[in-house]
Amino acid sequence: RIGNITIKAAGISDGNRYIRSLKVNGQMSNRSWIDESHVERPVILEFELSAEPNRSWGKSAEDRPPSYFAL
Repeated sequence: RIGNITIKAAGISDGNRYIRSLKVNGQMSNRSWIDESHVERPVILEFELSAEPNRSWGKSAEDRPPSYFAL
């Protein structure tokens, strides 16, 4: 547990280093990031790990972290 964030990882082992899926407060999520609202209130991140990468998890543009770089 880190502040308001609790991290759980099912299937953790030396061979399982890839994220198969993620639940945020019990809801499936393909996002590879959490926003600042999750720091302000309690959140539980439940990762399911795998020996093989899930190449579709976090792949779409809306699942990637936003860019805060200002031009």
